[in-house]
Amino acid sequence: IQGVLTLIGVLIGGSLDKIIMNEISATGGVLILGLGFNILGIAKIKVGNLLPALIIVGPLVWYFA
Repeated sequence: IQGVLTLIGVLIGGSLDKIIMNEISATGGVLILGLGFNILGIAKIKVGNLLPALIIVGPLVWYFA
């Protein structure tokens, strides 16, 4: 599974604009921040429910940018 995901990432990553990649990275950073809050017990954030944001952010940036 990991190899397939890596291959898909390499194939898709080369065709995406730099702005879109920056926004996907920023969204991933926010998700990692949420995981950190969960680990530290600061807040209970259901990060799994936010994973579709990684898919949605690309088309949104493409449309609005």
